[in-house]
Amino acid sequence: MNVRGDASPERMAAAVAATLADPGVDAVLTLHVQRPTTGSTDAARAVAAVARGSSKPVLARGWAPLEMPEARNALEAGGIANFYTPENAVEAFAFLAAYRRNQALLLEVPPPQPEPQPPDIAAAERIRDEAAAANRTVLSEMQTQRLLSIFGLPVAPAAPAETLAEALAEARRLGYPVTLRLDTPGLPAKTPVPTMRADLRNGGC
Repeated sequence: MNVRGDASPERMAAAVAATLADPGVDAVLTLHVQRPTTGSTDAARAVAAVARGSSKPVLARGWAPLEMPEARNALEAGGIANFYTPENAVEAFAFLAAYRRNQALLLEVPPPQPEPQPPDIAAAERIRDEAAAANRTVLSEMQTQRLLSIFGLPVAPAAPAETLAEALAEARRLGYPVTLRLDTPGLPAKTPVPTMRADLRNGGC
């Protein structure tokens, strides 16, 4: 917003106030060129009074040269930072924006998680002992399922069955479709005996 070179301190303050009131404005950078008609100190005091009541940052350039400490003090009283160049002021605002963004990112923490339960090491050892008692170095399908579950790894639900009736009952309990697998560790990769039937959708398959 250009208030022209003959603007009074009141007009400058009104321009800054109107800009700060815009919801699309996050900060205001005021540029001032000394004019004989408008004193820098009076203008600084007027703008500082507006900035003091705003939650948005107001930055300045050219308002308070070294030979005018009164104007610099007026800006500081209003919480206005004065910079040597417009580029310095824009860079400072970029740092403020980055800081705000990083603070928002730090607040994006994941929701609290339940305390993980320690694995049942004794149950895992029992599976090992079962395999050793059967003189096997390879776990069965069901033993593998149980072991993975003990350590919290996702596995598909499974259940053992010794007879056809038991298999049908477990299939109804688990829900079709199901896979029927022969749980016999140590079978060779190629065997004439079918070891699996997949995608069974009812008891008549």
